[in-house]
Amino acid sequence: MKGVYIIADHMLSALGTDSAAHYERLCSGETGIRTYDKWEDLSGPFCLAAVPDDQLEAACTRYHIPASYTRFERFLLLSMQAVIQESGIDPSSPDTVTILSSTKGNIDLINPATAERFPNARINLSETAHTVQSHFGLLQPPVIVSNACISGVMALLMGARLIRSGQYRHAIVSGADVISDFILTGFESLKAVSPEPCRPYDADRQGISLGEGCGTVVLSADKHPGSIAILGGSISNDANHISGPSRTGSGLQQAVRQALSASGNPRIDYINAHGTATAYNDDMEAEAFHALGMQSIPLNSFKGYWGHTLGAAGMLETIAACWSMRRHKLISSAGYAKNGVSKPLNIITQTQDADIRTCLKTASGFGGCNGALVLQKEEDYAGHRAL
Repeated sequence: MKGVYIIADHMLSALGTDSAAHYERLCSGETGIRTYDKWEDLSGPFCLAAVPDDQLEAACTRYHIPASYTRFERFLLLSMQAVIQESGIDPSSPDTVTILSSTKGNIDLINPATAERFPNARINLSETAHTVQSHFGLLQPPVIVSNACISGVMALLMGARLIRSGQYRHAIVSGADVISDFILTGFESLKAVSPEPCRPYDADRQGISLGEGCGTVVLSADKHPGSIAILGGSISNDANHISGPSRTGSGLQQAVRQALSASGNPRIDYINAHGTATAYNDDMEAEAFHALGMQSIPLNSFKGYWGHTLGAAGMLETIAACWSMRRHKLISSAGYAKNGVSKPLNIITQTQDADIRTCLKTASGFGGCNGALVLQKEEDYAGHRAL
């Protein structure tokens, strides 16, 4: 089977404007979640992980992204420009496909204060695709993936499959979302937003902390030094409820089993899970990993560091997992102190050195969707290790 490798990456979130800064702050246990007295037209307080405006402006200046774009578009464009410069690939080449993941895109344009600066049509993700196409001179508009909170994982899997099929040699995959009144009030209406920084899997967890950001990678058929292979992946749907997962984790189990099978059933050294800190999600994951016999594998969630970034979550978290693998480091799961899920998991409580060869990345979302990817250091790609 043709190999697919992550050869360049970029991260933007409340923790920083590049991947190296994110990794350093993860290792030091720093969180980007802050308390805001208000957000746009909403009175708080709210615990959110927002990208600081001054840092965004500095990054946009560095990559020559003007203010004529929306906040969401600037997230995408600066992050994509960063990986294009790092990898040296030509985004306008017929050998390169571009894929964008997002749950809500320019949804903040429904706010009158923002909408007056941009045409109404800009709210459509199809318009985002044309904006990105025009900016980079792409031969065709990017493929759009919008499937709730597995969008990022699904976009990565799509890029890997397009390369394996021989249709493309490279894929630029980028996922982004912004915090808006619409998103914040939506989760508030579900009583899912925590009044304090989120605490995935903890006994005292009270819900999610919303975040925003962008993660971008370049996938390639060409192996580079230090690259990470995407061995395989899968998506599934448990069709349980529009906003709640199967209580048994049946859909997540299915996605993981299929991802492992597609990857040659390697031994998993580390799991980066979805870990939203809601009651139902975290319990569902615990049930699924126990049913899979994976309850003893070291596991963490990154959402205690930069919140739940929705369509960017799968991208940002996959990149962070890759940095962990390359640097032999298991990052602590921020906010966790005491087991609070139905079946105990091996939650990472202290950042520590470890030999991580193979990682399982999972994600789950509204509508019952689930996704799983298997990642491996490129030097280990040729030899799958059976369970």
